[in-house]
Amino acid sequence: MIAAAHVRAARVFDVRTGKPQPEALVLDANVLFFVHYPSFGTLAAVGGEPPSVYRTREYGAALKRALRAKTRLFTSATTLLEFAHIVEKVELEISWRKAGGQGAFEYKQVREQLAAQLEEIRKTVLVYVSAVRKITTIIEALHAEGTLAVWRGSCGDTSDSALAAAALREGVPDLLSDDADFLTYRDLHLFTANQAAIDLAKSVGRLG
Repeated sequence: MIAAAHVRAARVFDVRTGKPQPEALVLDANVLFFVHYPSFGTLAAVGGEPPSVYRTREYGAALKRALRAKTRLFTSATTLLEFAHIVEKVELEISWRKAGGQGAFEYKQVREQLAAQLEEIRKTVLVYVSAVRKITTIIEALHAEGTLAVWRGSCGDTSDSALAAAALREGVPDLLSDDADFLTYRDLHLFTANQAAIDLAKSVGRLG
């Protein structure tokens, strides 16, 4: 878990309270996945591991509130690609398990095994990507210099840093994510249902 000394987000909000409701909100790939992917029941039925119930429930509710409030929703091009990648992995896992695959799912190995199905799987992925694009505005694509500057001062990875940098460049610091790494980005306001992240923010006086 992130050390208290590395919490740099300006404020952290428990999204389950519904307050505050920002005028604009940047969506992380995990939120897009929890809310827009419809086949977690199928994944569980074939022996895969769906997300924790709180993730689909709380982020789904948060997105519904945002749409009712006409909150402007954003995501980055990099994040949209990450969402597509996550969905492709799950669709591959479902196909592999339906065909008798058992044990640990190895993404690259299965992708090669099911290469003949990949085009159809990716058509399905693009349907979900299209649904996301209908409700979000894509903010500036990867800006390497700015991303690396943000990345250097955080505990996040480069894809997190690309989203944080794009959000800050766009002037939209309010970000919805289940990823506690966003606690470590300066000037962001993290909206989350991740209880560990919420507890850590409270312990250092950053919980809104």
